[in-house]
Amino acid sequence: NEMLRHLPRHRFGDELVRVYQGADGAVQTRGERPPAGSPSFALDFHDPSARSFDARIVAATPIARKVEQVRAAIDYILGSTGQSRVVVVAHGMGGLVARAYVQGRGTSAKTTAVPYRSDVAALITIDTPHAGVAIGNAPPADWDADCAAADTINRREMLRDSAFLQDLNRQPWPSATRLDAIATYYIGPTGDTDGVVPRTSQDIASLSEYWERHPDVRVWFQPVLADLRGGPGTTVLHSAVIQSPVTAALVSGIVDNVDGARGAGAAGPLDHEDPDIESPHPYPNNYQNEWVWTAAG
Repeated sequence: NEMLRHLPRHRFGDELVRVYQGADGAVQTRGERPPAGSPSFALDFHDPSARSFDARIVAATPIARKVEQVRAAIDYILGSTGQSRVVVVAHGMGGLVARAYVQGRGTSAKTTAVPYRSDVAALITIDTPHAGVAIGNAPPADWDADCAAADTINRREMLRDSAFLQDLNRQPWPSATRLDAIATYYIGPTGDTDGVVPRTSQDIASLSEYWERHPDVRVWFQPVLADLRGGPGTTVLHSAVIQSPVTAALVSGIVDNVDGARGAGAAGPLDHEDPDIESPHPYPNNYQNEWVWTAAG
């Protein structure tokens, strides 16, 4: 919802339909359902056996097992909208779950493979640890300390050189699915990180051993001019990035490119001046005014 309020309403709607996969495998909605025809949906990861959304419980479900929830949500969205494919926008670990689906590394509760059905037109990852992270002892100020410090399966899977990441980064990427990675980081003495994920890990094109075979991969760098950490109520950049109109404008531009609405040009702040977009955001002037684009190779 933080990002949605910065996106053009005529295109993305006023409210997200929040969905999750229940214990019976069926997708259900949470809260009051928005009006019929809403084009934007959000998947809440869920532990069906514990019937819980608690982050510490959900983090005990391996990323490969979360893939089944992604596919179920996509099936629900396609059935609700009549479309044949979706655009997935994924933040942090969500980008790894989405990649695991597209790259065929998901498993169901019965340990059977979850095949990719070519139903993702594009994946946009935001500050995703494609190459893993080195998680320190001090969690960001705006995170649940107990959750951040817990030794969970997902935490171990996101560590650099984990068996999960090594396997995922060896898998082929289907040419019919576009991939864009947004990498956000501070400029300064503590730069090259969003406070959680290093810039080099967000940059999926830096995984040259694998991604050199996929020159269409796009990486968009968002340098932030000031380190905003420290002080009461501070939101670490890894969390703040999804609340920013700058990120929303980039996502909107990429989606326009995917749909062909703006031609084949590079994505940019195409809808940043749209009157539908609410503003301001606490940190807009800390972002540079342009994006730096790079491709693998």
